[in-house]
Amino acid sequence: MRIASPETFTADRRYRRPLAAIDEFRFTLWRDALAMKPEAVTAMTRAASAETVAACLRIEGTDFTAPEASRLMVKKTKLKTQAAEAAAGCADALDLIVKSYAVMPLTEELLRELHRILFWHTTDGTVRGGDYKTGLDERAAPGSLFFETAPASQAPALTRELIATVNTLLTAQELHPLLTLAYFNAVFPAVSPFARGNGRLSQLMTVLIMLQQGYGWASAASLTRLMDNDKGRFITALRATQLTLTHPAPAWEPWFDFFTDSLTRQMLEVKDRLTLLGSAGTRLSPLADFILTQAQMKGSVTVRGLQHESRAVMATVRYHVAELVKKGLLIQCGAGPATRYSASHAAKTDTSV
Repeated sequence: MRIASPETFTADRRYRRPLAAIDEFRFTLWRDALAMKPEAVTAMTRAASAETVAACLRIEGTDFTAPEASRLMVKKTKLKTQAAEAAAGCADALDLIVKSYAVMPLTEELLRELHRILFWHTTDGTVRGGDYKTGLDERAAPGSLFFETAPASQAPALTRELIATVNTLLTAQELHPLLTLAYFNAVFPAVSPFARGNGRLSQLMTVLIMLQQGYGWASAASLTRLMDNDKGRFITALRATQLTLTHPAPAWEPWFDFFTDSLTRQMLEVKDRLTLLGSAGTRLSPLADFILTQAQMKGSVTVRGLQHESRAVMATVRYHVAELVKKGLLIQCGAGPATRYSASHAAKTDTSV
C-alpha cells in the first residue's frame, strides 16, 4: 500500500476564504477572550473535554454520553464496563494533551505513547497499548468507517512516513496547517496502525496539532462532537477520499470540504459562546459562568446535574440559575424536579451575577 503525497492536492484556493475567517477569529475575538475571560475558557474546556471523550467512543461504535464522560472524569475509581475503561483512557490522554501540548513533539513515539494511555485502564487483555497491529484490525469490526486499511506488515513504515510528511508540511507552511491536518485525518484512518483505538487516537491528534498550531479553542469546543453529530456526511466524505488514496491523483476534496466545514462550525460555536458572554458582561462569577457554559454546550441542564458536576452547594446553584433566568441568559423549560434550562442567545443585560 502506498498513499499519495499531499503535493497532488491542487485545489487549496477553494478553501482560502473559510480558512481566512478562522485565522481572523484566532487573532481577534479568541485572543481577546484568553486575556479577558480566562474563567470562561476554562469552563468551556471542561465541558468540551467531556463532549470529545464521549464522541470519540461513539465514532468507534460505542454508545457513550457526555454526562457519563463528565462524571467519569471527576471520579475514575469504579470502571465497571469496557466503555468506561475506554473513556477513562481517552480522558487521560486528552488531559495530557491540553496541559502539555507545547512540549509534545509530533513523533512516532508520542503516537504510541498516547495509544498506550488510551488502554491504561483496559482489563480485557486483548490489546496492548502502543503495540502496532499484527493481524486483523478495525476494518473487520462491525460498523467500521474504513473500507480497507494498511496491512500489518506495512503499518509501522507508513506511520513513520505519515508523521514525517506532516512535520515537513507544518514546518514549510506551504500548505495551510489546517489543510495539513485534514490530510492527516484522511490518511491516518487508512493506515490504522493499531488493532484498536485508531479512531480515538486520530481525534486526539487533531486536538494536539490544532493547539500546537495556535488554534487554542480546539480544547474549548469539541470538533469530534460536531463530526459525530453529522456522521452521515462524515462517513461518506471519508470513504470517498479514502477509496482514492492510492491513486496518482486522489480525490481530496470530499474530505477536505467536510473537514473545513466542521472547523468553521467549531469556530462559530466558540464565537457564539463568547458573544453570549460578552452580552452578559465580563463579570460573571466562575460558578455562573460554569452553569452558562454547561447549558450552551449540552443544550439543556438540570439543577441537580449542575450541582453534581460543579460540586457546589445545591442552594448556591439554585440561586445562580435563578439569577441567570432573570437576566435572560437561561430559559426555563418545565417545572418541578424535571425542570431543564437552556442557554438563550438573546442575552442583553450587562451586569454581574
